[in-house]
Formats: sequence, structure tokens, C-alpha cells
Amino acid sequence: MMQILGLMEQFGIKADIVTYSHQLNTFSSVGHMAECMKVFNKMIEAGIEPDPQVYSILAKGYVRAQQPEKAEELLLQMSQIGVRPNVITFTTVISGWCSVADMVSAMRVYEKMCKSGVHPNLRTFETLIWGYSE
Repeated sequence: MMQILGLMEQFGIKADIVTYSHQLNTFSSVGHMAECMKVFNKMIEAGIEPDPQVYSILAKGYVRAQQPEKAEELLLQMSQIGVRPNVITFTTVISGWCSVADMVSAMRVYEKMCKSGVHPNLRTFETLIWGYSE
């Protein structure tokens, strides 16, 4: 993957947030967070500011890697740099806590979502129901 970015640079083609998001998603989907973070850091070095979708991709990777605490840390990072988490980011973090059977943490994130003015959607409630059923 990183070779692709190198080839793009060779030909004077500047990667954008979509290019980086695709690469992040590839690593995140299988929980390869070390590689994912290399791509994320390269994106930051290139001066591209991450958006809520990028953070949702990272959160998904941490959930797949069974590291919901790291997924939740992303919410704090986002607020520190002024990126507002969306319902997808919050629901992904909630699903991480549900996947490790920690419903107290899942509900804490749900409450944080509601307090921040982000409205839950059907997927949020399906995730919570699934978490309680596990």
C-alpha cells in the first residue's frame, strides 16, 4: 500500500483524503492497526486534516483488534483538534465495548454521544440490543 503512495509521488500525483481513507479502510478492516497508523501519520504529515469518516475508519480497526479503549480515545483526540464525532464514530465505539461485553462502557459512550448533541440512529440501538444480548 505504502508503495502506491510512493508511486503517486513519483508521478507528481498528490494523494487526497479519499486516497488515504481507502488505504486506512483496507488495514482497518482486518484490524492491522500498526499499518493503519503509519498511513494515518503519513496523511497528517502531508497536511491533510482527518475528518469524522477517517476517525470512524480508525475506530473500526481498533474494534476489530479488540481494543475498544483505543477506539474511545479517538473521541477525545477528535474533540482536542475540533473534529466533531458523528453518529457512525460513536456507534462504532459503542460496538467495540459491546464486543467485549462491557455494557457499562458502551452506555457511557452512548450518554456522551447524546450529551454532545449527536442523535442515535437505528444502527446505534441495534448495536446496544446486540450488546445486551451477548
